[in-house]
Parts: sequence; C-alpha cells; structure tokens
Amino acid sequence: AKGGTMRLGSCPCRITGEDTFAYRAYGALDIAERHRHRYEVNNRFRQELERNESLYRSITGEEMAKLYRPPQGKYSEPNLQMAQKLGYHTVFWSLAYVDWYQDDQPTKEEAFAKLLPRVHPGAVVLLHSTSSTNGAILDELLSQWESLGYTFGDLEQDLLGPAPQPSTIPDHRELFPDISK
Repeated sequence: AKGGTMRLGSCPCRITGEDTFAYRAYGALDIAERHRHRYEVNNRFRQELERNESLYRSITGEEMAKLYRPPQGKYSEPNLQMAQKLGYHTVFWSLAYVDWYQDDQPTKEEAFAKLLPRVHPGAVVLLHSTSSTNGAILDELLSQWESLGYTFGDLEQDLLGPAPQPSTIPDHRELFPDISK
C-alpha cells in the first residue's frame, strides 16, 4: 500500500477528464481504486495549490486570495473538502461562454449576444484572460452591464467574507493520518 490508502476493496472508477488531479496522479481514465486514496491524491492537490500560491507571490509580492475555481467546473466532494481544509473558498461561475480557443475567438457581436442577455443578479462571470475578444470588449461590456443597473464587487471581500486564516488549518498529517498499518 502506498501513502494513506485504505484497504476497503477495489472498485472500478472512471476519471472524468485528463485535466483532473486524479488523472495526473494515475495517468489513466479507468482505474481500480481502493477507497479514495485520500493521502496520496490530497498531497498532489495541496502541492499544486502551494505551487500556485508561490508563483503568485513571486510575481506580485503579495499573498494570493484563497479562492478556488475547479477547472472546467468539474469537482468531487473530496476535492471541495480538501480546498476548504486548506483555507480556500470554492467559487463557481454562473455565466460563461466559449472564449478559450485561441484560434477560434468569438467576434465582438457573438460575445455580446452571449453575455448581455444572460447576465443576472449575483452573477459570477467567467471571462478567460487569454481571450483576445474579452480584452477588446471588456470596457464596453462592463459599461453596458452598468447601464443595466449592475454593480461589481470583490468576491473575496464582498461575497465571501474573510477567508479562514492559514494558521488555523491543521497539518495534512493530522487531517489524513496513515491508516494503512
């Protein structure tokens, strides 16, 4: 047994996509899993978040906000629980459109046709920063949303309140003890 795996019998599992932590951990979409391999997978999850925090700190000189958006909106209960235990608030978007293909960007008209009628009170909008269309329309888009009566807030401060302090988060060995013995 490796790490903190639990010996509860093998179950066939299908990993939902190649961009997931589980796929990177196992390298396959179909696996036989003994429970959830909590210790092993969570260490990878923790390490990836810590790398992101470190990179952000090295570039900006500031601490990164503890907001977590599951890639592609795909998640599992253990994934959300681990993010919370690491002090993160999970945020799901409620409005997005296909803007991530670099070689197939929507036109300004297509973007406005998708984004303007679908905005709603409390919307959390996902606009990918790599989209050239978003860069070109952002000022006008925000102005049009303001003309519809919408205002903009800071997710961390206005919507979520203070994030848990890292000093209150237990060490991962306390959260996931090695119970394979």
